[in-house]
Amino acid sequence: MINLITPFSNFQTEDHDGLHRTISRAVYRLCLLTGDDDYILGKLKPLAEANTKRALQPREVENLIIMHREKLANPVTLEKQRRKPPKNEVFTRTIATKANLATLKHHTGMVPKDPTEALNRLYAKSDWLFIGKETYSVLPKMVEEWTDLDLSRHSMVMPNPFKPDPPARKGEFVRERLYTIYESDEPWMTHDMQAGVIMHLKKQMPLRMVVSSGNSSLHAWFDVSFATPRAFEEFEDTCHLLCGDPATMRLNHLVRLPWGTHQRTNKKQEVIYFR
Repeated sequence: MINLITPFSNFQTEDHDGLHRTISRAVYRLCLLTGDDDYILGKLKPLAEANTKRALQPREVENLIIMHREKLANPVTLEKQRRKPPKNEVFTRTIATKANLATLKHHTGMVPKDPTEALNRLYAKSDWLFIGKETYSVLPKMVEEWTDLDLSRHSMVMPNPFKPDPPARKGEFVRERLYTIYESDEPWMTHDMQAGVIMHLKKQMPLRMVVSSGNSSLHAWFDVSFATPRAFEEFEDTCHLLCGDPATMRLNHLVRLPWGTHQRTNKKQEVIYFR
């Protein structure tokens, strides 16, 4: 049955597609076909555990079942969905040639020297943030608590502050949107090309920080705290047009912690721009 309803077998990932997303697609398809969560778990978890890419996160399959059940119970209607422009590779390549990484670094102010300084310059001490070493291990604490710790080996942060003592990292518990993050996962986008796009986007919205992911992408933090709803939508559309990953633009998506450490590559997540 699994082989019939999914375009893959034994959780072999597609090009540029992660294991977590592959499992999530399988969970979603089975949630559409059956209401028996124990059946879904029994079918998918052994296959997921047999993958050779990495060990599963704690309760990874179980949490995906819960997530998709919640989404199916509260679907977003077509009327509420805003049509976003498709990615335009030709236009993105043109824009990307207008500047490069050296240009971006030339325009930076004083870069923070470590995660503590970065957090203190980005947030109030009483702001609640989710931070952790892995996606599944992030925890909420106030900034003043996080900055008392050594965060150099941590990797992930949720850039928008939450309401006090949040029970979960869901969008409904986010206090306000301070930042939106542009990142492109297109394999043909070099750091120089990404920097060219970021410099273009900087004309539309204030650029606060750019963090190297420690792998192949740059995470550009744009300050949208004073943007009108219309201005934010127009900026989001531009990000989509310029091959931005829609996931990092979500209100409650995890991104790379400034001056943290990428857990897989063991490389520093360098801050290359700060204003």
